[in-house]
Amino acid sequence: MCRFLLFVFVQQVNGLDDGVAVSPPMGWRSWNQFGKFINQSLLEAHFAALADRSRAVDGVLTSLLDLGYERASIDDGWALWGPNNTGYHNASGYPIVNTSRFPDMAGMTSKARSLGLKAGWYENGGFNWDTGTYGGVINSTLDFGFEGIKLDRGGGADNPLTVSSMFNASGKRILQENNNAKAHRDKAGNVVCPMHLFRTGLDIRPTFGSVLNGMRSTRTFNEEGLTGPGCWAHADMLVVGVTSPQPPGAKHHCATTRDPCSVNFTEMRTNFGAWCIISSPLILAMDLRNNEMVDLVWPIITNREAIAVNQQWFGDSGRLHSNSSISVTVPNCGSGSSCKHQQWMVWSKTVALVPGKASSVALLLVNNDDKPVNVSASLIDVHGLGACGDEGCSVRSIWERRDLAAAHEVSALLAPHDSAFFVVGSSSKPMDLLV
Repeated sequence: MCRFLLFVFVQQVNGLDDGVAVSPPMGWRSWNQFGKFINQSLLEAHFAALADRSRAVDGVLTSLLDLGYERASIDDGWALWGPNNTGYHNASGYPIVNTSRFPDMAGMTSKARSLGLKAGWYENGGFNWDTGTYGGVINSTLDFGFEGIKLDRGGGADNPLTVSSMFNASGKRILQENNNAKAHRDKAGNVVCPMHLFRTGLDIRPTFGSVLNGMRSTRTFNEEGLTGPGCWAHADMLVVGVTSPQPPGAKHHCATTRDPCSVNFTEMRTNFGAWCIISSPLILAMDLRNNEMVDLVWPIITNREAIAVNQQWFGDSGRLHSNSSISVTVPNCGSGSSCKHQQWMVWSKTVALVPGKASSVALLLVNNDDKPVNVSASLIDVHGLGACGDEGCSVRSIWERRDLAAAHEVSALLAPHDSAFFVVGSSSKPMDLLV
């Protein structure tokens, strides 16, 4: 049933129907924690960390790779500026690698594959894409053995159709993120999305306000049916576990004396739940060699039920269900400035559907205030949820990993920036439909 629905959707949106990104991609990327200060040893250490099985999930030694975190990617910092101000590429458009940092790109991607990972990299421009550099980028990606590429806003790759067509012609299935383009409808109303994922907001910072901005930036696309298998709205990398106030070597000027850029455990968990319910790719950006921090966030990033919400798709990529009429000021939303958000909000996503029999919907309740707030949601009019019956819908708490009493509404007294994550269903066991 699920596979059939995914196939139909890909055909409707004219996405990249190549079997890549059927569900939101999961993995790790270097930028938020390390910025431009990266090298091959650092990347290979993170390959090993993703495949490491020294920690347990539900009593079984499990790696992040086992849970689906299969993508491992370089961001900015791998290239050298070319001669005669040609950018990070030579005259023919072939990228110039800083071999003092990355002496063997092909060897590095081979190391990733040997562990079961898929390595990706980053193109940020610094050259004219109209002078044949598309071929240099495509060829170098294939030559080095990368299985994913991020084309960022700093470059000139403003034609994702050209990029996807060239990759498709190569016969290689490459995960394509293009931040210069967005999914949209053509004049006939068909959804056009010639890339697997696209950024919807500004660069994320390790602040709660930045998380909220990123989450809301997906609404236009998710709620208008522009996303789904093969085409995902990307709210940027997760800030879970990130300790750098801004990417080293970047000029984002995030940290301020009054409102330093940082996130606590509660905010990290809310970030993870938010990305799960909006079907955003789950891309870690922390230092996976930091055992103390990994131990702290392990219960968040390995929550199988939360991940299942992210990975399922039944025609609904996640949407805002309801929010408070009261606004609050959230500090440090980006570059030190504050922003306004509703005091609380409730998001929903259909996560299981058996026509004529049962359905399950995930609900994320979030407190955006700096004081405790009671947040509730009636289950009568939740998008995608069938009738609950006289006794109410079955309810399971994802954060607590336990079933709750059947109810006609869900509610929680939430601490500042905290969340409650539920799966509610018209069946007796909503998780039976989900995992």
